[in-house]
Amino acid sequence: MLFAFSNNECMRKIKIGLNGFGRIGRAITRIASDKDFFELVAINTSKNNPGTTCLLIKV
Repeated sequence: MLFAFSNNECMRKIKIGLNGFGRIGRAITRIASDKDFFELVAINTSKNNPGTTCLLIKV
């Protein structure tokens, strides 16, 4: 999804919450960290403990 804005329009960050942190959730996290118009606000996962989730975010 691409958004085009002119120079005088204010661009707000798109807030993202992930339900699950599997293959697709990690891919979305990488994309969100590369782009400055996404903000990752929450990750809901029941399979991983917080330490494992932090390790997966770093990788």
